[in-house]
Amino acid sequence: MADNSPLPPTSLDRTVSGCRSGPRSRLIVVLNEKLLQALGDDVTQDQAFAHANEVLKDAVGGISDIIHIPGTGQKSTSRT
Repeated sequence: MADNSPLPPTSLDRTVSGCRSGPRSRLIVVLNEKLLQALGDDVTQDQAFAHANEVLKDAVGGISDIIHIPGTGQKSTSRT
């Protein structure tokens, strides 16, 4: 007979539930498999985390700019 009891929460589960504190809370996840795919199998853990950190920093900065800098993120109406 199968045990249908729920699995104990993982650290990711706890992180996700902690990010649900407000209507605008978001969680950005970079999968290890995607890092390996982008950087190659010979990358070190420190190199992979440093690269992921830069990507996330740039993404969050871009989102912040769209929110806070007037005109950023507006679609161009010019046609070429």
